[in-house]
Amino acid sequence: MYKQQTKILIVDDSPGVCDLLSEFLEDTYHIETAKDGLQALSAYASYQPDIILLDMHMPGMGGLDVISHLRQERQDLEVYILVITGETSFQMKKDSLELGANDYLIRPYHSEELLARVKVAERQINLRKKLKTAYQKIEREIEMLGEIQSRLLPAPHPPLPNVLIDTLFKPSGRASGDFFDYFSVNENTVRVAVCDVSGHGARAAFLMGVVRTLIRLSEKTRLDLAQLVELLNDSLVDIIGEESDFVSLFLADVNIQDLTLSYINAGHCPGLISNGNGHVAALEASVPILGITSISPEIQTHPLHPKSSLFLYTDGIYEWRTPAGTYFQQEHFMDLAKDLLLRNSPPFLTSLMEAMQSQTSSIPFRDDVTALYLCLTSESNTPPETGGAQKCHAPDLVSASAEENL
Repeated sequence: MYKQQTKILIVDDSPGVCDLLSEFLEDTYHIETAKDGLQALSAYASYQPDIILLDMHMPGMGGLDVISHLRQERQDLEVYILVITGETSFQMKKDSLELGANDYLIRPYHSEELLARVKVAERQINLRKKLKTAYQKIEREIEMLGEIQSRLLPAPHPPLPNVLIDTLFKPSGRASGDFFDYFSVNENTVRVAVCDVSGHGARAAFLMGVVRTLIRLSEKTRLDLAQLVELLNDSLVDIIGEESDFVSLFLADVNIQDLTLSYINAGHCPGLISNGNGHVAALEASVPILGITSISPEIQTHPLHPKSSLFLYTDGIYEWRTPAGTYFQQEHFMDLAKDLLLRNSPPFLTSLMEAMQSQTSSIPFRDDVTALYLCLTSESNTPPETGGAQKCHAPDLVSASAEENL
């Protein structure tokens, strides 16, 4: 494979020095020259050198100004700057290195020492290029993982008649530890899940995949909630071992015939249930987070009303800073959500995001954000445009570290 020559820009106001260095290095490297700082910046823009051999004392713009411009104005932290100067003062050396020079060579020097230092620079440059290529490969793989994750989310169709489901999914990166799902387990029951895996990236996404697979397994095996949560926990304990990972989960069955909600909250945020009669209850955690130790989960039950609604979410939805510098707390968030549930004014998730955004001009989410809203209706829940369950389009949400993926 053809190896591209390392490009060196020699900057010195002495034509003799430029010619001497060019002659010494041109058999191995691709060389360009500049006679002062201003010419150096022009050559830098067009030539894009890997290494700059930079004199300090030049007319017009000196070496310190060149270093400062490249590191601060251009924000180039990759080009390798080797200062070559007759200046022996410690202050000049200190200033050069603090501004961003990589190395400092004082004249007179032995030609072999110069060559050795250039080779050191070349090794660092090649290492950086390899790391950059490897990072880009990892980024592509993480992006592919995120695409696969998006395919694991449930298709937007109503699992049962008279059940409306609205969702919000916003990963903080291309791969997420958050997860939601819903599906019918029989002709009268919808199973819903919202899950939050600790951490971010590929590791969290892998654990999320395990959780999703086991939850979906219950669609065929008819495991009840307690059996499923115990299976999930035992599997996660085996996988996680002595590591610090864990999973919080809210898992629920909504029976539209008996009008009952059965659920297990494993260390997750409190779910909110509206009974359609002016009362909203918080469904607190009933068992610890999963993946740490053995548990004996018990199914909790709650009565439903023909127009009841259920709201589940992950903590990333409220953990962000307000303009005053304080955090948007869970208690404040739940008060907003309870108020909107009592009003019963759809679309709930869009209204909730608008209410939160009224606290600040934009919401700099730091964590994965997932929310699921389910409500019982007396009429068909199939909008003509979407054909069923809907995805929430929250207005002008701002992610701290990734593109939106709604």
